[in-house]
Amino acid sequence: MNDGQSPQRFIQRCRDLRLSCWQFDDMGRIVEEEVNIGGSGAWLIPQLLEQAKHTAKTLMATPDPQPVEICDGCYLLPFIHQQASRRTGLTLVMAVTPHGIHNNDFDRIYTDSDHSAGLCHSTLVRYAAGSTFDLDQLQQVLSWSHQDLASSERDEKAIAGFSENMAHSYEELSLLYNIGHLMNRLTDPDLFLDTACEQLLEHLPFGWVAIGFSDKSQVLTDLANRSKISGRVPCDPIRFRQHMQHLLAAMDKDSWNPILPQNIAGLPQITQSEVIAHPITHGGEVIGAVVAGNKTGTDPDISSVELKMIVAATEFFSVFHENAARHDEQRALFLGTLQALTASIDAKDRYTFGHSERVGLLGSQLALEAGLGDQIAERYRIAGLIHDVGKIGIPEAVLTKPGHLSASEFTQIKNHPVIGYRILKDIPTLSDVLPGVLYHHERWDGQGYPKGLAGQDIPLIGRILCVADTYDAMSSNRSYRPALPHKQVLTEFDQCAGTQFDPQIANLISQIDIEPYNKMHARHIHHSDLAA
Repeated sequence: MNDGQSPQRFIQRCRDLRLSCWQFDDMGRIVEEEVNIGGSGAWLIPQLLEQAKHTAKTLMATPDPQPVEICDGCYLLPFIHQQASRRTGLTLVMAVTPHGIHNNDFDRIYTDSDHSAGLCHSTLVRYAAGSTFDLDQLQQVLSWSHQDLASSERDEKAIAGFSENMAHSYEELSLLYNIGHLMNRLTDPDLFLDTACEQLLEHLPFGWVAIGFSDKSQVLTDLANRSKISGRVPCDPIRFRQHMQHLLAAMDKDSWNPILPQNIAGLPQITQSEVIAHPITHGGEVIGAVVAGNKTGTDPDISSVELKMIVAATEFFSVFHENAARHDEQRALFLGTLQALTASIDAKDRYTFGHSERVGLLGSQLALEAGLGDQIAERYRIAGLIHDVGKIGIPEAVLTKPGHLSASEFTQIKNHPVIGYRILKDIPTLSDVLPGVLYHHERWDGQGYPKGLAGQDIPLIGRILCVADTYDAMSSNRSYRPALPHKQVLTEFDQCAGTQFDPQIANLISQIDIEPYNKMHARHIHHSDLAA
Protein backbone atom coordinates (compact mmCIF):
# COMPACT_ATOMS: atom_id res chain seq x y z
CA MET A 1 0.00 0.00 0.00
CA ASN A 2 1.32 3.49 -0.88
CA ASP A 3 2.11 5.57 2.17
CA GLY A 4 -0.18 8.49 2.97
CA GLN A 5 -3.60 8.51 4.62
CA SER A 6 -4.35 4.91 3.66
CA PRO A 7 -2.61 3.21 6.67
CA GLN A 8 -4.73 5.26 9.07
CA ARG A 9 -7.84 4.50 7.04
CA PHE A 10 -7.01 0.78 7.08
CA ILE A 11 -6.56 0.78 10.85
CA GLN A 12 -9.86 2.59 11.26
CA ARG A 13 -11.62 -0.03 9.13
CA CYS A 14 -10.12 -2.80 11.28
CA ARG A 15 -11.32 -1.09 14.43
CA ASP A 16 -14.75 -0.57 12.93
CA LEU A 17 -14.78 -4.37 12.57
CA ARG A 18 -13.74 -4.65 16.27
CA LEU A 19 -10.35 -6.06 15.31
CA SER A 20 -7.26 -5.33 17.37
CA CYS A 21 -4.30 -3.90 15.44
CA TRP A 22 -0.97 -2.15 15.79
CA GLN A 23 0.96 0.06 13.33
CA PHE A 24 4.76 0.02 13.04
CA ASP A 25 7.26 2.10 11.04
CA ASP A 26 9.91 0.73 8.68
CA MET A 27 12.27 0.12 11.62
CA GLY A 28 9.71 -1.99 13.48
CA ARG A 29 8.95 0.75 16.02
CA ILE A 30 5.41 1.15 17.30
CA VAL A 31 3.56 4.08 15.67
CA GLU A 32 0.02 3.49 16.87
CA GLU A 33 -0.92 1.23 19.78
CA GLU A 34 -4.01 -0.91 20.12
CA VAL A 35 -6.85 0.88 21.91
CA ASN A 36 -9.77 -1.17 20.60
CA ILE A 37 -9.68 -3.85 23.30
CA GLY A 38 -10.99 -1.45 25.92
CA GLY A 39 -10.72 -1.38 29.69
CA SER A 40 -11.82 -4.95 30.27
CA GLY A 41 -9.05 -6.19 27.98
CA ALA A 42 -6.26 -4.05 29.40
CA TRP A 43 -4.72 -7.22 30.84
CA LEU A 44 -4.09 -8.44 27.29
CA ILE A 45 -2.31 -5.41 25.76
CA PRO A 46 1.19 -5.75 27.33
CA GLN A 47 1.37 -9.43 26.44
CA LEU A 48 0.28 -8.96 22.83
CA LEU A 49 2.38 -5.81 22.32
CA GLU A 50 5.59 -7.69 23.08
CA GLN A 51 4.61 -10.43 20.66
CA ALA A 52 3.61 -7.83 18.02
CA LYS A 53 6.90 -5.90 18.30
CA HIS A 54 8.96 -9.06 17.87
CA THR A 55 6.80 -10.21 14.97
CA ALA A 56 6.90 -6.79 13.24
CA LYS A 57 10.70 -6.64 13.13
CA THR A 58 10.82 -10.12 11.63
CA LEU A 59 8.10 -9.54 9.05
CA MET A 60 9.50 -6.17 7.85
CA ALA A 61 12.56 -8.07 6.62
CA THR A 62 10.53 -10.92 5.08
CA PRO A 63 9.95 -10.71 1.27
CA ASP A 64 6.44 -12.20 1.39
CA PRO A 65 5.16 -12.03 4.98
CA GLN A 66 2.47 -14.53 5.99
CA PRO A 67 0.18 -14.71 9.06
CA VAL A 68 2.07 -15.63 12.22
CA GLU A 69 0.52 -17.85 14.91
CA ILE A 70 1.90 -16.34 18.12
CA CYS A 71 0.18 -18.99 20.22
CA ASP A 72 -2.24 -21.80 19.65
CA GLY A 73 -5.26 -20.33 17.85
CA CYS A 74 -4.06 -16.64 18.00
CA TYR A 75 -2.72 -15.06 14.81
CA LEU A 76 -1.16 -11.74 13.74
CA LEU A 77 -2.09 -10.90 10.15
CA PRO A 78 0.55 -8.66 8.43
CA PHE A 79 -0.23 -5.85 5.94
CA ILE A 80 2.75 -4.03 4.46
CA HIS A 81 2.63 -0.28 3.65
CA GLN A 82 4.98 1.05 1.02
CA GLN A 83 5.90 4.17 -0.94
CA ALA A 84 6.58 3.08 -4.52
CA SER A 85 8.88 0.06 -3.99
CA ARG A 86 10.11 1.07 -0.51
CA ARG A 87 8.48 -0.39 2.59
CA THR A 88 7.42 2.35 4.96
CA GLY A 89 5.56 0.44 7.66
CA LEU A 90 3.42 -2.48 8.78
CA THR A 91 0.03 -3.05 10.36
CA LEU A 92 -0.56 -6.22 12.41
CA VAL A 93 -4.16 -7.34 12.93
CA MET A 94 -4.96 -9.86 15.69
CA ALA A 95 -7.34 -12.74 14.94
CA VAL A 96 -8.30 -15.41 17.50
CA THR A 97 -10.07 -18.73 16.80
CA PRO A 98 -12.53 -20.17 19.38
CA HIS A 99 -10.02 -22.93 19.99
CA GLY A 100 -7.36 -20.36 20.86
CA ILE A 101 -9.44 -18.83 23.63
CA HIS A 102 -9.13 -22.02 25.64
CA ASN A 103 -5.44 -22.75 25.01
CA ASN A 104 -2.85 -22.97 27.75
CA ASP A 105 -1.09 -19.69 26.72
CA PHE A 106 -4.17 -17.62 27.46
CA ASP A 107 -4.82 -19.62 30.63
CA ARG A 108 -1.37 -18.56 31.83
CA ILE A 109 -2.14 -14.91 31.01
CA TYR A 110 -5.37 -15.20 32.99
CA THR A 111 -3.46 -16.55 35.95
CA ASP A 112 -0.82 -13.76 35.81
CA SER A 113 -3.45 -11.02 35.65
CA ASP A 114 -5.74 -9.76 38.37
CA HIS A 115 -8.84 -10.46 36.24
CA SER A 116 -11.08 -13.50 36.50
CA ALA A 117 -10.93 -16.20 33.86
CA GLY A 118 -14.60 -15.58 33.01
CA LEU A 119 -14.06 -11.85 32.30
CA CYS A 120 -10.98 -12.55 30.21
CA HIS A 121 -12.78 -15.27 28.31
CA SER A 122 -15.74 -12.98 27.47
CA THR A 123 -13.35 -10.27 26.21
CA LEU A 124 -11.58 -12.60 23.79
CA VAL A 125 -14.79 -14.10 22.47
CA ARG A 126 -15.65 -10.72 20.88
CA TYR A 127 -12.54 -10.91 18.68
CA ALA A 128 -12.67 -14.62 17.83
CA ALA A 129 -13.19 -15.87 14.27
CA GLY A 130 -15.45 -18.91 13.86
CA SER A 131 -12.81 -21.30 12.55
CA THR A 132 -9.53 -21.53 10.69
CA PHE A 133 -11.55 -21.31 7.49
CA ASP A 134 -13.19 -18.09 8.73
CA LEU A 135 -9.72 -16.82 9.55
CA ASP A 136 -8.65 -17.34 5.93
CA GLN A 137 -11.72 -15.44 4.77
CA LEU A 138 -10.92 -12.60 7.17
CA GLN A 139 -7.38 -12.47 5.81
CA GLN A 140 -8.72 -12.27 2.26
CA VAL A 141 -11.30 -9.58 3.06
CA LEU A 142 -8.74 -7.44 4.87
CA SER A 143 -6.29 -7.93 2.00
CA TRP A 144 -8.90 -6.67 -0.45
CA SER A 145 -9.63 -3.68 1.77
CA HIS A 146 -5.92 -3.02 2.08
CA GLN A 147 -5.45 -3.09 -1.70
CA ASP A 148 -8.56 -0.97 -2.35
CA LEU A 149 -7.30 1.71 0.00
CA ALA A 150 -3.89 1.66 -1.69
CA SER A 151 -5.52 1.96 -5.11
CA SER A 152 -7.76 4.77 -3.88
CA GLU A 153 -4.71 6.56 -2.45
CA ARG A 154 -2.90 6.28 -5.78
CA ASP A 155 -5.97 7.54 -7.67
CA GLU A 156 -6.32 10.51 -5.31
CA LYS A 157 -2.67 11.39 -5.78
CA ALA A 158 -2.97 11.03 -9.55
CA ILE A 159 -6.04 13.27 -9.61
CA ALA A 160 -4.31 15.80 -7.34
CA GLY A 161 -1.23 15.70 -9.56
CA PHE A 162 -3.34 16.12 -12.67
CA SER A 163 -5.19 19.04 -11.10
CA GLU A 164 -1.90 20.63 -10.10
CA ASN A 165 -0.51 20.17 -13.62
CA MET A 166 -3.69 21.64 -15.06
CA ALA A 167 -3.37 24.62 -12.72
CA HIS A 168 0.28 25.10 -13.72
CA SER A 169 -0.63 24.80 -17.40
CA TYR A 170 -3.39 27.35 -16.98
CA GLU A 171 -1.05 29.75 -15.20
CA GLU A 172 1.56 29.31 -17.93
CA LEU A 173 -0.96 29.81 -20.73
CA SER A 174 -2.45 32.82 -18.97
CA LEU A 175 0.99 34.37 -18.48
CA LEU A 176 2.11 33.76 -22.05
CA TYR A 177 -1.22 34.98 -23.44
CA ASN A 178 -1.00 38.21 -21.45
CA ILE A 179 2.63 38.80 -22.49
CA GLY A 180 1.84 37.86 -26.08
CA HIS A 181 -1.02 40.36 -26.05
CA LEU A 182 1.55 43.07 -25.29
CA MET A 183 3.78 42.16 -28.23
CA ASN A 184 2.20 44.81 -30.48
CA ARG A 185 3.40 47.60 -28.20
CA LEU A 186 6.43 48.10 -30.41
CA THR A 187 6.22 51.87 -30.17
CA ASP A 188 6.29 51.81 -26.37
CA PRO A 189 8.94 49.31 -25.15
CA ASP A 190 8.98 50.91 -21.71
CA LEU A 191 5.29 50.18 -21.16
CA PHE A 192 5.79 46.63 -22.40
CA LEU A 193 8.62 46.16 -19.90
CA ASP A 194 6.54 47.47 -16.96
CA THR A 195 3.44 45.44 -17.78
CA ALA A 196 5.30 42.21 -18.56
CA CYS A 197 7.22 42.40 -15.29
CA GLU A 198 3.98 42.84 -13.33
CA GLN A 199 2.45 39.86 -15.15
CA LEU A 200 5.42 37.65 -14.22
CA LEU A 201 5.14 38.61 -10.56
CA GLU A 202 1.40 37.94 -10.59
CA HIS A 203 1.74 34.42 -12.05
CA LEU A 204 4.94 33.24 -10.35
CA PRO A 205 5.48 32.48 -6.64
CA PHE A 206 8.34 34.92 -6.08
CA GLY A 207 8.77 37.91 -3.81
CA TRP A 208 10.18 39.94 -6.70
CA VAL A 209 10.75 39.73 -10.44
CA ALA A 210 13.10 41.94 -12.46
CA ILE A 211 13.78 42.45 -16.15
CA GLY A 212 17.03 44.17 -17.08
CA PHE A 213 18.88 45.14 -20.25
CA SER A 214 22.56 45.86 -20.81
CA ASP A 215 24.03 48.89 -22.56
CA LYS A 216 25.31 46.92 -25.56
CA SER A 217 24.93 48.54 -28.97
CA GLN A 218 22.35 45.92 -30.04
CA VAL A 219 19.93 47.02 -27.32
CA LEU A 220 17.13 49.46 -28.16
CA THR A 221 17.90 52.98 -27.00
CA ASP A 222 14.68 53.06 -24.93
CA LEU A 223 15.75 49.90 -23.05
CA ALA A 224 19.55 50.18 -22.87
CA ASN A 225 20.88 49.96 -19.31
CA ARG A 226 17.29 49.86 -18.02
CA SER A 227 15.78 47.54 -15.45
CA LYS A 228 12.30 47.12 -14.05
CA ILE A 229 11.59 45.56 -10.64
CA SER A 230 8.16 44.31 -9.59
CA GLY A 231 7.64 43.29 -5.99
CA ARG A 232 9.94 44.13 -3.12
CA VAL A 233 13.64 43.29 -3.14
CA PRO A 234 15.18 42.87 0.35
CA CYS A 235 18.05 45.25 -0.37
CA ASP A 236 18.80 48.73 -1.71
CA PRO A 237 17.27 48.99 -5.24
CA ILE A 238 20.29 50.95 -6.52
CA ARG A 239 22.63 48.23 -5.31
CA PHE A 240 20.31 45.62 -6.82
CA ARG A 241 20.47 47.30 -10.24
CA GLN A 242 24.26 47.49 -10.05
CA HIS A 243 24.50 43.76 -9.38
CA MET A 244 21.97 43.18 -12.16
CA GLN A 245 24.35 44.80 -14.64
CA HIS A 246 27.25 42.74 -13.28
CA LEU A 247 25.14 39.62 -13.82
CA LEU A 248 24.36 40.61 -17.42
CA ALA A 249 28.05 41.18 -18.12
CA ALA A 250 28.87 37.68 -16.85
CA MET A 251 26.10 35.85 -18.70
CA ASP A 252 26.93 33.39 -21.47
CA LYS A 253 23.89 32.00 -23.28
CA ASP A 254 25.64 28.72 -24.13
CA SER A 255 26.96 27.76 -20.69
CA TRP A 256 24.70 29.60 -18.30
CA ASN A 257 23.11 27.80 -15.32
CA PRO A 258 19.81 29.61 -14.65
CA ILE A 259 19.54 28.53 -10.99
CA LEU A 260 21.88 30.54 -8.74
CA PRO A 261 22.30 29.18 -5.17
CA GLN A 262 22.00 31.57 -2.25
CA ASN A 263 25.69 31.37 -1.34
CA ILE A 264 26.83 32.78 -4.71
CA ALA A 265 28.09 36.39 -4.66
CA GLY A 266 25.92 38.97 -6.35
CA LEU A 267 22.13 38.99 -6.48
CA PRO A 268 21.68 35.71 -4.53
CA GLN A 269 23.84 36.97 -1.69
CA ILE A 270 22.35 40.46 -1.38
CA THR A 271 18.78 39.13 -1.61
CA GLN A 272 19.59 36.13 0.62
CA SER A 273 17.72 33.75 -1.64
CA GLU A 274 18.09 31.27 -4.44
CA VAL A 275 17.73 33.21 -7.70
CA ILE A 276 16.56 32.18 -11.14
CA ALA A 277 18.13 34.18 -14.00
CA HIS A 278 17.58 33.48 -17.69
CA PRO A 279 19.13 35.49 -20.55
CA ILE A 280 17.30 37.54 -23.18
CA THR A 281 19.18 37.34 -26.48
CA HIS A 282 19.34 39.31 -29.73
CA GLY A 283 21.45 38.34 -32.70
CA GLY A 284 23.09 35.56 -30.70
CA GLU A 285 24.22 37.94 -27.94
CA VAL A 286 22.95 38.26 -24.36
CA ILE A 287 21.35 41.68 -24.09
CA GLY A 288 19.24 41.26 -20.95
CA ALA A 289 17.76 38.85 -18.45
CA VAL A 290 14.67 37.94 -16.46
CA VAL A 291 15.54 37.44 -12.79
CA ALA A 292 13.37 36.30 -9.86
CA GLY A 293 14.01 35.41 -6.24
CA ASN A 294 12.79 35.10 -2.64
CA LYS A 295 10.34 32.37 -3.57
CA THR A 296 7.13 32.31 -1.55
CA GLY A 297 4.98 29.36 -0.46
CA THR A 298 5.76 26.11 1.33
CA ASP A 299 8.41 24.86 -1.12
CA PRO A 300 11.51 27.10 -1.01
CA ASP A 301 13.21 25.40 -3.97
CA ILE A 302 12.73 26.67 -7.53
CA SER A 303 10.84 24.03 -9.50
CA SER A 304 11.00 22.99 -13.15
CA VAL A 305 7.55 24.56 -13.64
CA GLU A 306 8.77 28.01 -12.61
CA LEU A 307 11.94 27.65 -14.68
CA LYS A 308 9.86 26.64 -17.70
CA MET A 309 7.64 29.72 -17.35
CA ILE A 310 10.65 32.03 -17.01
CA VAL A 311 12.32 30.49 -20.07
CA ALA A 312 9.12 30.86 -22.12
CA ALA A 313 8.76 34.49 -21.04
CA THR A 314 12.35 35.33 -22.01
CA GLU A 315 11.71 33.88 -25.46
CA PHE A 316 8.82 36.33 -25.82
CA PHE A 317 11.05 39.19 -24.68
CA SER A 318 13.72 38.22 -27.20
CA VAL A 319 11.15 38.21 -30.01
CA PHE A 320 9.68 41.50 -28.81
CA HIS A 321 13.10 43.15 -28.74
CA GLU A 322 13.91 41.90 -32.22
CA ASN A 323 10.56 43.14 -33.60
CA ALA A 324 10.93 46.46 -31.81
CA ALA A 325 14.46 46.86 -33.17
CA ARG A 326 13.24 46.23 -36.71
CA HIS A 327 10.36 48.64 -36.15
CA ASP A 328 12.84 51.27 -34.96
CA GLU A 329 15.00 50.73 -38.03
CA GLN A 330 12.00 51.03 -40.36
CA ARG A 331 10.73 54.05 -38.49
CA ALA A 332 14.12 55.74 -38.62
CA LEU A 333 14.36 55.01 -42.34
CA PHE A 334 10.84 56.34 -42.92
CA LEU A 335 11.36 59.50 -40.89
CA GLY A 336 14.76 60.00 -42.48
CA THR A 337 13.13 59.86 -45.89
CA LEU A 338 10.46 62.36 -44.85
CA GLN A 339 13.04 64.64 -43.30
CA ALA A 340 15.19 64.50 -46.41
CA LEU A 341 12.14 65.29 -48.53
CA THR A 342 11.04 68.27 -46.43
CA ALA A 343 14.62 69.47 -46.05
CA SER A 344 14.99 69.48 -49.83
CA ILE A 345 11.84 71.61 -50.08
CA ASP A 346 12.99 73.98 -47.33
CA ALA A 347 16.43 74.24 -48.95
CA LYS A 348 14.95 75.72 -52.12
CA ASP A 349 14.85 79.00 -50.25
CA ARG A 350 17.70 79.96 -47.93
CA TYR A 351 15.18 81.81 -45.78
CA THR A 352 13.20 78.63 -44.99
CA PHE A 353 16.20 76.34 -44.47
CA GLY A 354 15.37 73.98 -41.51
CA HIS A 355 11.85 75.46 -41.15
CA SER A 356 10.03 72.10 -40.99
CA GLU A 357 12.38 70.64 -38.38
CA ARG A 358 11.94 73.73 -36.19
CA VAL A 359 8.15 73.61 -36.53
CA GLY A 360 8.31 69.97 -35.49
CA LEU A 361 10.32 70.87 -32.40
CA LEU A 362 7.95 73.70 -31.42
CA GLY A 363 4.91 71.52 -32.11
CA SER A 364 6.15 68.79 -29.77
CA GLN A 365 7.02 71.32 -27.06
CA LEU A 366 3.57 72.93 -27.27
CA ALA A 367 1.94 69.47 -27.11
CA LEU A 368 3.89 68.65 -23.96
CA GLU A 369 3.03 72.04 -22.44
CA ALA A 370 -0.63 71.31 -23.21
CA GLY A 371 -0.35 68.07 -21.22
CA LEU A 372 -0.77 65.70 -24.18
CA GLY A 373 2.07 63.36 -23.19
CA ASP A 374 5.27 62.12 -24.79
CA GLN A 375 3.72 59.84 -27.41
CA ILE A 376 1.39 62.48 -28.83
CA ALA A 377 4.15 65.08 -28.66
CA GLU A 378 6.29 62.83 -30.85
CA ARG A 379 3.45 62.54 -33.37
CA TYR A 380 3.14 66.35 -33.42
CA ARG A 381 6.88 66.54 -34.10
CA ILE A 382 6.40 64.30 -37.13
CA ALA A 383 3.45 66.42 -38.25
CA GLY A 384 5.69 69.47 -38.09
CA LEU A 385 8.32 67.74 -40.21
CA ILE A 386 5.86 67.05 -43.02
CA HIS A 387 3.43 69.97 -42.67
CA ASP A 388 4.79 71.74 -45.77
CA VAL A 389 5.39 68.66 -47.96
CA GLY A 390 2.68 69.94 -50.31
CA LYS A 391 5.01 72.74 -51.42
CA ILE A 392 6.62 70.15 -53.66
CA GLY A 393 3.67 70.85 -56.00
CA ILE A 394 4.19 74.62 -56.00
CA PRO A 395 6.40 76.20 -58.70
CA GLU A 396 9.84 77.02 -57.37
CA ALA A 397 9.60 80.52 -58.82
CA VAL A 398 6.64 81.18 -56.55
CA LEU A 399 8.25 79.59 -53.49
CA THR A 400 11.48 81.55 -53.81
CA LYS A 401 10.04 84.84 -55.07
CA PRO A 402 11.49 87.80 -53.14
CA GLY A 403 9.00 90.34 -51.91
CA HIS A 404 5.22 90.05 -51.74
CA LEU A 405 3.25 87.55 -53.80
CA SER A 406 0.52 88.48 -56.27
CA ALA A 407 -3.06 87.30 -55.67
CA SER A 408 -2.69 84.41 -58.13
CA GLU A 409 0.64 83.39 -56.66
CA PHE A 410 -0.82 83.43 -53.16
CA THR A 411 -3.68 81.25 -54.41
CA GLN A 412 -1.11 78.72 -55.57
CA ILE A 413 0.64 78.84 -52.18
CA LYS A 414 -2.70 78.26 -50.42
CA ASN A 415 -3.02 74.94 -52.25
CA HIS A 416 -0.01 73.36 -50.51
CA PRO A 417 -1.95 71.95 -47.48
CA VAL A 418 -4.34 70.08 -49.79
CA ILE A 419 -1.49 68.90 -52.04
CA GLY A 420 0.41 67.65 -48.99
CA TYR A 421 -2.67 65.85 -47.68
CA ARG A 422 -3.19 64.09 -51.03
CA ILE A 423 0.46 63.02 -51.17
CA LEU A 424 0.40 61.50 -47.68
CA LYS A 425 -3.18 60.23 -47.27
CA ASP A 426 -2.43 56.68 -48.42
CA ILE A 427 0.34 56.16 -45.85
CA PRO A 428 -1.38 54.39 -42.88
CA THR A 429 1.26 55.34 -40.32
CA LEU A 430 0.60 59.05 -40.95
CA SER A 431 -3.20 59.01 -40.70
CA ASP A 432 -3.23 60.62 -37.24
CA VAL A 433 -1.01 63.56 -38.27
CA LEU A 434 -2.74 64.39 -41.57
CA PRO A 435 -5.05 66.97 -39.91
CA GLY A 436 -1.92 68.92 -38.99
CA VAL A 437 -0.81 68.93 -42.63
CA LEU A 438 -4.26 69.96 -43.91
CA TYR A 439 -5.31 72.51 -41.28
CA HIS A 440 -2.17 74.30 -40.08
CA HIS A 441 -3.21 77.46 -41.93
CA GLU A 442 -6.74 77.63 -40.53
CA ARG A 443 -7.51 80.60 -38.26
CA TRP A 444 -9.44 80.72 -34.99
CA ASP A 445 -11.79 83.35 -36.50
CA GLY A 446 -12.52 81.21 -39.60
CA GLN A 447 -10.57 83.39 -42.05
CA GLY A 448 -7.89 80.79 -42.80
CA TYR A 449 -7.51 78.15 -45.51
CA PRO A 450 -8.15 75.68 -47.12
CA LYS A 451 -11.54 74.96 -45.44
CA GLY A 452 -12.24 78.14 -43.50
CA LEU A 453 -12.79 76.22 -40.25
CA ALA A 454 -13.14 78.21 -37.02
CA GLY A 455 -12.61 77.71 -33.28
CA GLN A 456 -12.88 74.19 -31.90
CA ASP A 457 -13.80 72.84 -35.35
CA ILE A 458 -10.11 73.10 -36.21
CA PRO A 459 -8.38 69.91 -35.02
CA LEU A 460 -6.06 70.54 -32.07
CA ILE A 461 -3.00 69.42 -34.04
CA GLY A 462 -3.83 72.05 -36.66
CA ARG A 463 -4.17 74.81 -34.05
CA ILE A 464 -0.86 73.86 -32.42
CA LEU A 465 1.05 73.67 -35.70
CA CYS A 466 -0.44 77.03 -36.73
CA VAL A 467 1.20 78.63 -33.67
CA ALA A 468 4.49 76.74 -34.22
CA ASP A 469 4.58 77.60 -37.94
CA THR A 470 3.85 81.26 -37.34
CA TYR A 471 6.39 81.55 -34.50
CA ASP A 472 9.17 80.21 -36.75
CA ALA A 473 8.09 82.41 -39.66
CA MET A 474 8.25 85.54 -37.51
CA SER A 475 11.54 84.45 -35.88
CA SER A 476 13.30 83.86 -39.22
CA ASN A 477 14.76 86.25 -41.77
CA ARG A 478 12.77 86.86 -44.90
CA SER A 479 13.74 88.57 -48.12
CA TYR A 480 11.38 91.42 -47.25
CA ARG A 481 12.21 91.74 -43.50
CA PRO A 482 14.62 90.58 -40.80
CA ALA A 483 13.70 88.13 -38.04
CA LEU A 484 11.64 89.59 -35.21
CA PRO A 485 12.99 89.49 -31.62
CA HIS A 486 11.42 86.93 -29.30
CA LYS A 487 9.61 89.54 -27.18
CA GLN A 488 8.08 91.13 -30.25
CA VAL A 489 6.93 87.73 -31.49
CA LEU A 490 5.22 87.11 -28.14
CA THR A 491 3.54 90.50 -28.39
CA GLU A 492 2.17 89.55 -31.83
CA PHE A 493 0.72 86.37 -30.37
CA ASP A 494 -0.92 88.31 -27.54
CA GLN A 495 -2.51 90.67 -30.04
CA CYS A 496 -3.70 87.91 -32.39
CA ALA A 497 -4.93 85.46 -29.74
CA GLY A 498 -8.64 84.85 -30.31
CA THR A 499 -8.51 85.98 -33.95
CA GLN A 500 -5.72 84.17 -35.79
CA PHE A 501 -4.78 81.78 -32.98
CA ASP A 502 -6.48 79.62 -30.39
CA PRO A 503 -5.99 81.87 -27.33
CA GLN A 504 -5.01 78.98 -25.03
CA ILE A 505 -2.37 77.68 -27.45
CA ALA A 506 -1.10 81.20 -28.12
CA ASN A 507 -0.58 81.60 -24.39
CA LEU A 508 1.51 78.41 -24.23
CA ILE A 509 4.20 79.76 -26.59
CA SER A 510 5.47 82.05 -23.85
CA GLN A 511 5.73 79.15 -21.37
CA ILE A 512 7.90 76.70 -23.30
CA ASP A 513 11.71 76.59 -23.00
CA ILE A 514 12.79 78.42 -26.17
CA GLU A 515 16.49 77.58 -25.78
CA PRO A 516 16.38 74.26 -27.73
CA TYR A 517 14.68 76.13 -30.58
CA ASN A 518 17.32 78.87 -30.55
CA LYS A 519 20.14 76.31 -30.72
CA MET A 520 18.51 74.47 -33.59
CA HIS A 521 17.87 77.74 -35.42
CA ALA A 522 21.51 78.80 -35.01
CA ARG A 523 22.67 75.45 -36.37
CA HIS A 524 20.41 75.80 -39.41
CA ILE A 525 21.67 79.31 -40.12
CA HIS A 526 25.27 78.07 -39.91
CA HIS A 527 24.61 75.22 -42.36
CA SER A 528 22.74 77.53 -44.70
CA ASP A 529 25.63 79.95 -44.76
CA LEU A 530 28.06 77.11 -45.51
CA ALA A 531 25.89 75.93 -48.39
CA ALA A 532 25.56 79.43 -49.86
